[in-house]
Amino acid sequence: MSDITARPFPLAGSGHRSATARLWRLALLILAAAGLVALATILLGGDRPDPAPRMEGNGITRLVGPATYAAELDGANRNVRNAEGRLESGPDQWLRRESYAGALARRAAITGSYEDLKAVDDLLAQAFRDAPEGAGPVVGAAAHALTVHRLDDAKRYLDMADRFAVQPPAAERAEWLGMRGDIAMYRGDYDAARRYYRASARMGEDVNSLTRLSTLELKRGQFDAAAELIGRAGASARTPNPYLAAFLYLRLADIGYASGDWAMAEKNIAAANAVFSGWWLAEAYRAQLLALNGDIDDAVALYAAVAEKSGDPLVMDALASLLRANGRIADSRVWAVRAQAIWDARLAMLPSAARGHAIEHELALGDARKALRLAEADYAARPHGQTAIMLATAQLANGQAEKARDLLRRTERSGWVSARAAALLAQAEALLGDGKASDAAREKALAIDPRIFDPAQSYIWFGHG
Repeated sequence: MSDITARPFPLAGSGHRSATARLWRLALLILAAAGLVALATILLGGDRPDPAPRMEGNGITRLVGPATYAAELDGANRNVRNAEGRLESGPDQWLRRESYAGALARRAAITGSYEDLKAVDDLLAQAFRDAPEGAGPVVGAAAHALTVHRLDDAKRYLDMADRFAVQPPAAERAEWLGMRGDIAMYRGDYDAARRYYRASARMGEDVNSLTRLSTLELKRGQFDAAAELIGRAGASARTPNPYLAAFLYLRLADIGYASGDWAMAEKNIAAANAVFSGWWLAEAYRAQLLALNGDIDDAVALYAAVAEKSGDPLVMDALASLLRANGRIADSRVWAVRAQAIWDARLAMLPSAARGHAIEHELALGDARKALRLAEADYAARPHGQTAIMLATAQLANGQAEKARDLLRRTERSGWVSARAAALLAQAEALLGDGKASDAAREKALAIDPRIFDPAQSYIWFGHG
């Protein structure tokens, strides 16, 4: 799952100085291909009780709020229009600018729009210019900085929040601790991340803290614990809406893919699509599943429909790769070119946010040298397991097997557990002529994910570790 294209609603405020601060709830999500993500969860309420989800496992037993992506998007668009109107009637009020930024961020959470994220960037910067000295959307800016992978900025804003003369309630301070854990996680300090996450959970065990802990367990290779924490996260939600239910189902699917349990992935992907219909990301997961099951034509058709609906380049990349693998080179090139244009625009707009997935595009469909440059920059900014895997992949693609081996060995020693990393290490060791070390790495990869060397692995763009 993508850290940018799939996250619960991020709306933020300025700590004790803004009522909108209470709306910000960040929950962490692993993209499978580009690393760790910073999330925000706002649950839409509603008076209409919906039936329980069709599958068990995410801890949710009741639902409120819109049951379709179209209805959710309508609500998000309405909130954006309302917030924009309020800002137009009071353009010098930074709190209204912050509120508008929050509405855009919430919409970006379900659409994956980089245009909205860039607008949030600009609005928050202007809000700080408009605010009195010592005020401004501090906490919201920290959350946004995490969303677009600017760790130093996130830390700076959290440090400012800690100096507030009047501290907010425990639930908000718990979220600050969670965000500090996110920073530690992205920097590769998993022990510090665990301390922050556990401290956050002690202050307020909720969807955010439990999802973060699940992410940590997933990357430690503790798959049962990761799944159990997702169930607890869903059970803790006070007003669980269908979007949250589907989001958690896809998290369970990610755990299934990381552990080689494709049956687990399949049932949770089906549940996500059933409980929140029309969500383009869940549909992309379903298209991927069709490909894994050998139904190539239906997978191509669904991917194409999702790509047109969402405009998301990761979906286009998955489709182009599938077409190329099945000999449809000309069709593949059409989608690869479309995706390339979008990735280039996103890299120009928000480079820190776009690099991770753009690396994958370049490796599979573009320029391996460009992939290496992007991967080096991404790892320098966020030196954790996922960016290390992408850098090692790019190094291997550019004939740098020794660098890849050394990086993957360091990643293994750090405590990051990934079948993909172990498989890459096996490849690097083999290229360097160490058959014994290659065999050992291969066995480690299989112990984590018995299906890691399945030829169909090349079809997995959503949820790989």
